[in-house]
Amino acid sequence: QHLSTEMKCELNEDVPLLLLIDKLFPTPAICGVPTSKALQLIKKSETHQRGLYSGLIGWFNFDDEGEFLIAIRSALLTGKKIFAYAGCGIVRGSDPLAEYSETELKLKPITSLFRQANESK
Repeated sequence: QHLSTEMKCELNEDVPLLLLIDKLFPTPAICGVPTSKALQLIKKSETHQRGLYSGLIGWFNFDDEGEFLIAIRSALLTGKKIFAYAGCGIVRGSDPLAEYSETELKLKPITSLFRQANESK
């Protein structure tokens, strides 16, 4: 399980669950801050589609209850190609080299599997 911080709050009025998600997403962990500037930089510099990476996965019901997580690691299999995704959010005080190392660490289990599969051929 990834490190997490539990947050609780009391809402002043009935706020639909999906509106809350809209206000909380994208998170700094998958986008960066300030959000609008980070999103512009991502759109400008990334040459690929993120697919399900950094998307929400979860459930909700008609009582506005639900549970969601962010896909911080994912893989896309298409034809004979496999694309692996992981990343980090650059925020104030981030060390870019440390963030890059963290991203490599997140990808290591997936890349190790690729290596093992390739070596067994």
